[in-house]
Amino acid sequence: MTDPRRPKVVVVGAAVTDLVFQVTEGLPEWSQSLQASQHFKLPGGKGLNQAIAAARQGADVTLVAALGDDSDGDWLLAQLRADGVNTDLVDRQRGTTPTAAVFVRKLLREGIARTSVVGWKNANEIRISLDHLQKAESALASADCVLVSLEVPIPVVDATIRMARRGGAWTILHASPPVAYESLGERTLEKASMVVLSDWEAATLLGIDTRPASELAGLLRKRGVPIPCVLSDDLSCAVVTNGGVVVDPGFQMIQIDPTGTGDAFCATFGVVYASIPPDASARRAPDLTESLAMANAARALASSTFGASVSMPSTAMIEALMEDESRRAI
Repeated sequence: MTDPRRPKVVVVGAAVTDLVFQVTEGLPEWSQSLQASQHFKLPGGKGLNQAIAAARQGADVTLVAALGDDSDGDWLLAQLRADGVNTDLVDRQRGTTPTAAVFVRKLLREGIARTSVVGWKNANEIRISLDHLQKAESALASADCVLVSLEVPIPVVDATIRMARRGGAWTILHASPPVAYESLGERTLEKASMVVLSDWEAATLLGIDTRPASELAGLLRKRGVPIPCVLSDDLSCAVVTNGGVVVDPGFQMIQIDPTGTGDAFCATFGVVYASIPPDASARRAPDLTESLAMANAARALASSTFGASVSMPSTAMIEALMEDESRRAI
């Protein structure tokens, strides 16, 4: 990284229990039953994944999230603390911690994997409220980088970005799960420093068919997104800035489970960017090359392991892959 200082990162997002099933024959049709080849109960949620990923890369991380007051909530809190994440702003609410069923199918001939996710929130809606977010205002204002996703209510997304910008933090909006453009708040995408999403999520947001990442990023830029970053299934990505289109080819990797790979990308980019010395960061015109390459390396590593939060790589793992020129895609 550019600067050895420990960046302060605040993550606003969900923490859930993932019930992961690996299937080889695809998902069952209605009235059909299939057996999974593997099954795990793992910590998940974009907020939790990103917080753990940033902490494993040496950042000073605080998570703003909501958990139920059940045993799963206790378990997720323990997992976060074990990775060194500050959980003082995790709100314990009465009810059952949300759960997601994740179905992973590995496509051997293509060397990639696909996932389908079914999420569940109980009737009490365990989620971050604007009132709770106010308790995080000081942390957001003093952060170097703030990560937020569309797992939390749109008003919370808007308020998070607003509070973070007051302190000069670099804000990354992970625009996932995908929503229609009209469902977002006024200028939500324009307020974030950077918006990251997959090619499928970008197409869904724009209401068009999937097309090359560079084209989708260009369309988002025309919609007012300052720095759109679109991730492709082949582990490459395209970013559009004032200087034009930047494409990072990614790394060659056999994908086992793509769950959480976007979280690994966002967290890594945020940590690397936040490590730029303050005088350079203040100019807000960094060279994105290193940040993109390291973020893509983290995404590739995360895809090679089953499970989301457990696959978040350390700095040493990312740097080792960066040094292996034979794994760099062309």
